[in-house]
Amino acid sequence: MKFFALLTLLFSTNVMADWTIAQQKVELTQCPNGSCVISKSCLEKKQPPCMALKAAENRQKSDVGPGGTNPGSAVCTKFHKAGVVIAMNDEGGTNAFCRFSDGSLLSLDGLWHW
Repeated sequence: MKFFALLTLLFSTNVMADWTIAQQKVELTQCPNGSCVISKSCLEKKQPPCMALKAAENRQKSDVGPGGTNPGSAVCTKFHKAGVVIAMNDEGGTNAFCRFSDGSLLSLDGLWHW
């Protein structure tokens, strides 16, 4: 039982830690509500709040974008005037993020709701 708890703690704290975007390491972590992934630095700094944290706290209502576009992608580019980037972790997994003008990142699922 202790081994399982330790294993769970290990994976829950490190799984989101190191990702790469365009050959540059970025640190990511779970959003405070657990529903998305955000730049780790957004949760470490209090003032001024990063753009990704503001967007996560004010999710936009959205349907699927034109041509089956991910709704988060549509919100990122149209509402926030930001860019979509793909990050890869050390195990080869990928995730799409909205990169804001301040450099902060938020997973696309953290940008919108139905």
